[in-house]
Amino acid sequence: MSKRLFVAINLSPAIKKDLVKILSIFPKHPGINLTKVDNLHLTIEFLGEIQEELIPTLQAILTQTCQNFNQFEIIFGKLGAFPNWDTPHIIWISLISDTLTRLQSAVHQQIVALTPPISNKLFHPHLTLVRIKTFLPPTIIHSLHQISSNLAVPQLLLVQSIDLMASQLTTQGPIYTIVSSHPLGQAN
Repeated sequence: MSKRLFVAINLSPAIKKDLVKILSIFPKHPGINLTKVDNLHLTIEFLGEIQEELIPTLQAILTQTCQNFNQFEIIFGKLGAFPNWDTPHIIWISLISDTLTRLQSAVHQQIVALTPPISNKLFHPHLTLVRIKTFLPPTIIHSLHQISSNLAVPQLLLVQSIDLMASQLTTQGPIYTIVSSHPLGQAN
């Protein structure tokens, strides 16, 4: 049997509260799907369907990798849109941290030895806030531009651990559960 897994950094309640304020600014439109607050997280590595017997090995890899990193902070950057602001499909907030990039690389390198990567895309740290499934009228696009240029972002995010997460896809959206948590070291 297998589980759909990924490695993530989960957010504190204070950060989620700040992000709820940001999400409330987006215009109400049937084509705009806001990320559920409980589902906000930073994906470090998407693993896909993994056989359950490999989970203890994955957990050991994550524990060992985390021993090489101390807790660190991530700075919230600006809003961005993929592929662009004129025809957005995803709206995200960038995250800035050299330590985060090194941690992701270390996790990726260790896990690749166990299971092939789902994607070889470069890691671009971000939180997905909005998914857009349909064509939006110009007035809505204009309001999205206004939000992106006048946004106050949350405080710093202190990363204390990474989590092995399971994702169950449902008709109401994904349900994420923590399989295991792996603490980072304490900075002196």
